[in-house]
Amino acid sequence: MDEKAENLIINNTGQRPVNNGCGYGNPTPKEFNVNNPVQAEGAARGGRTACTPSELRRSSTSSMKVYHGTNVIIEQPKIINRFQTLDFGEGFYTTENEDQAKNFALKVCERRSPKLHPVVNCYEFNEDFNKFSVLKFDAPDEKWLDFVVERRKGIALSKKYDLIIGPVANDDVFGTIVLYEAGQLDKEGTIKRFKVKKLYNQVVFCNELVLSRLVFIKSYKIEF
Repeated sequence: MDEKAENLIINNTGQRPVNNGCGYGNPTPKEFNVNNPVQAEGAARGGRTACTPSELRRSSTSSMKVYHGTNVIIEQPKIINRFQTLDFGEGFYTTENEDQAKNFALKVCERRSPKLHPVVNCYEFNEDFNKFSVLKFDAPDEKWLDFVVERRKGIALSKKYDLIIGPVANDDVFGTIVLYEAGQLDKEGTIKRFKVKKLYNQVVFCNELVLSRLVFIKSYKIEF
């Protein structure tokens, strides 16, 4: 992330932010309705992904584990600083990939102070996705790119969502987006670059209501 963008965004701890993610798969962003057999069948044909329709089709008795890498323990996550210029706008950013959360926790401490200790916060989301408005991007395609660029420009969402799931613009991807915004890459060339990169995705809790359903399990420090 470039210095200018980093200075514009403050995360829930009141310091510089970090985006977390877990993976990506099939194309086509959508509001995923678990009761829609056409959506479920069509998306499932794309193969196994980190956030497949089967994983979104969760009952009240199942759970999704997510992680947040930072330098502090966050037992009760809140959306404190409502900056719009993160990948998916304001929200509490998490990942289903624990290793990815560890990597971001390390980066947070490297950027802020060598005296800080990286921490991974672990949560469970024990809810049926069908209860919420969910926007899901399965791949870094044209619609995902347009969405992220709009958020970086501070353009407000035309519709409010409870959860947004999709690829994360990590440092490598972020540089490609900067080139695209500067006109040095066209949209087709930008998307082609994404296809050869190993991207992770993120699960963003967009409001306090859905965030209140996130259950804190534990936190731990990463030992060097």
